Amino acid sequence: MESKKQRKRRKVEGVDSGRTVHYSEEDVGKVVFYDTRTGKKQTLVPVLIASPGQCPEFVSANPGEVIVRSFKSGKFMSIPKEDMVRFDRESEPLLSILSGSNDSIVMKPALEKALAFYDTGILPGTW
Repeated sequence: MESKKQRKRRKVEGVDSGRTVHYSEEDVGKVVFYDTRTGKKQTLVPVLIASPGQCPEFVSANPGEVIVRSFKSGKFMSIPKEDMVRFDRESEPLLSILSGSNDSIVMKPALEKALAFYDTGILPGTW
């Protein structure tokens, strides 16, 4: 019989177009920033890590990518894990964004939706 710890480590799998998406159950439902850096300017988009089963029509992610839903557009997308940035009120970059000392571009309405979900666990009404 599988222990609780083993179940947590078990991988979430979504199959689409013959490829499989793998990432841990613990990641699903977390808010992170997607760093869409182009050149010297950093743009941070708050996103929610989604389970592959939440979007069956979505084209499967490549290995090393996760499926997320954007708080900016509400759309699902696949992003590389290395482009994910921690979203936590007690750490950077969110701490400096909230204090106004970070020059990264963050869309205010998307940030407000992400913070509301982060604090309450309630998804945006349009989802």
